[in-house]
Amino acid sequence: MTSRIFMTTLFLLLGSLAVLGSCDPGGIVPAGPAYPTLTYTAKILNSDFDAIPGCDGFNQPYYITVSADNRHVYVTGEHREYIMLFTRNTDGALTFSEVYEDDSINASGGIDGLSGAGKLVLSPDGGQAYIAGYWDGAITAFDRDNDTGVLTNPRAYRYTDTHINRFYTHSLAVSPDGGHVYAVSCDYFDGGISVWERDTASGDLTYSYSIKDGTASPGDDTVCENLMRASDVIVSHDGQYAYVSGYENNVIHVFARNTATGRLTLLDSIFTGLYRPGNIILSPDNAHLYASNYLGNDVSLYARDPDSGLLTYTASYHGDGGALSISYPEGLAVSADGLNVYVASTSTSSLFCFNRDPAAGTLTYAECFTDVIWGDENYTDDAHGLTDAWDIAAVAAAPDGKNVYTVSYRDD
Repeated sequence: MTSRIFMTTLFLLLGSLAVLGSCDPGGIVPAGPAYPTLTYTAKILNSDFDAIPGCDGFNQPYYITVSADNRHVYVTGEHREYIMLFTRNTDGALTFSEVYEDDSINASGGIDGLSGAGKLVLSPDGGQAYIAGYWDGAITAFDRDNDTGVLTNPRAYRYTDTHINRFYTHSLAVSPDGGHVYAVSCDYFDGGISVWERDTASGDLTYSYSIKDGTASPGDDTVCENLMRASDVIVSHDGQYAYVSGYENNVIHVFARNTATGRLTLLDSIFTGLYRPGNIILSPDNAHLYASNYLGNDVSLYARDPDSGLLTYTASYHGDGGALSISYPEGLAVSADGLNVYVASTSTSSLFCFNRDPAAGTLTYAECFTDVIWGDENYTDDAHGLTDAWDIAAVAAAPDGKNVYTVSYRDD
């Protein structure tokens, strides 16, 4: 039997981190792979931090990242401007280690650029962490100890090119070769992409260029329209293509990436199946892309051509096909084995779990976990009811396949 533990984490108002443990796949499993299911196991509450000096607990957590070696978990919070580090045990349980706060919260920390702290990504070698600072318009870099997960040597990089007046850093990605960092701005008027060269030894960044709505990469005649409020950016696992979602214009842009220079060239813009897209993810085999549509209340599936990087719309998924419907989805995750897709449904305070066909990429509803207080009663039963999980905003699947973690924005 394949098993998986699920941890639903860090909720805003009361504060919590919950865990789901393994359970039998049971009768919902279709013919084909032995699909794992989730079991709720535990949670961490804000009150768990009361006895820890210098740690005020969670406050509107926004994003969660599990390190590639499965040993550490990072949680960012955009309003208290922080990063929290947890050590991950072999069973998936988390132990609080350290908190890093912006100077505006803790002037003695010497950390700048975390105002509106959002997506956190690690370099391929794990030696650095990069965090998007939305309100600071910054990328904050830290050196990272692979053994302890501890972050040191913070330095903030801000967009200084007058090509974009304001750069509200909403998301970022590190290329698989470690040579470049890409950031997107979710501004109403000056959305765009900034490209940074990365020193693979030190992790330091050097600004290269930007693509603003209605412009092209330097030396390229292919103009990229519809970049206002760019919401997410990812790079394909082979490093040859980049994908950028545009919230305002209901679009996913497909770029070819020069692996030597990091330059992006627009190949295509996809509008089908999108309504206010937020997060986008690729399957582990690079064969499919999934997008969460915040106002479309669904998740869109796109087949990906491995040779050209181009996308073809395939289907949209709204829930179980009946009473259980995704509402205002944000976070997405694909399990490391590619057999499951997890969707954070904020308005229903739910985590939707889908089984994924590895060949076609299609999804089949499996189960749903919902906050029993804030969620609709149609979404819960004795086995799947959560507490302190108001507005689940982000979800992360551990690389070892043992755990799924979520953060809840309004129940920290």
